[in-house]
Amino acid sequence: MNKKQIREAIGKIGEDVVAKTIPGAVKTGDWYDSEKDGTINGNLTYEVKTLTRRRNEQAFWLSPKEGERAANVNILFIIESPAEPTDPAVLYMVMDHSRTYDIIEDRIAGTQYQWPVEKCMTMKSFDGFQLYNLAKQLRN
Repeated sequence: MNKKQIREAIGKIGEDVVAKTIPGAVKTGDWYDSEKDGTINGNLTYEVKTLTRRRNEQAFWLSPKEGERAANVNILFIIESPAEPTDPAVLYMVMDHSRTYDIIEDRIAGTQYQWPVEKCMTMKSFDGFQLYNLAKQLRN
């Protein structure tokens, strides 16, 4: 698999977890929808981001383009990709996501949207082995 295919596989896992876990959640039929990943009960939009936690900051980072998109839906879900192969993956719902992020400047990554883990409500933990392996392939 190339890097684009790996990213898509990671994203699909996250979207499938939300669709199976959250009552009324329906994935959009368009994988490349620029506004949302799906709807809940037909009217609330949601976005799913599968990310690795920034350990030093205890937060999740998104690029400005992805951060703006995430901030503009009704509900933001984050799937935490495991740091170790035996760790679980975790589904979070970000509380008050459109007001709880910071825009930061990192000397390497540049401008980033940052959501603190403390603003994330755990919805579900699940086997993260597949996500760990896919994320590991991206780093190689």
